[in-house]
Amino acid sequence: KPAACPTDVVPPRLFKEVWETIGLNIHIIINSSLALGVVPAYFKQAVVHPLIKKANLANCVLSNFRPISKLPFLSKILGSILGPCPFFYLLPLGLILKKHGISYHFYADDSQIYLPL
Repeated sequence: KPAACPTDVVPPRLFKEVWETIGLNIHIIINSSLALGVVPAYFKQAVVHPLIKKANLANCVLSNFRPISKLPFLSKILGSILGPCPFFYLLPLGLILKKHGISYHFYADDSQIYLPL
């Protein structure tokens, strides 16, 4: 079940219902974005809501919250296409780092490289 983003012009449920009609146009937008290497500005906008980690925590302490980002539905489609792509580039980098004794972690949305000081 997709979470709606307040900035979505079309609710995800309606979007799915009219996919047969507008799907080709969405494919054109996504393919153009990939070909040009440019992501539409609308796809980059997120609404961040604070969510308390546990119900018994004080709501006046900022560290008791975690940020929840709500992205526009169309950016999730682009993200699902691009999601695995960085790993194709990061895995060879991981082999190089390992060869030199450098610790690292590659996640779907983050990369961490640990260098000794």
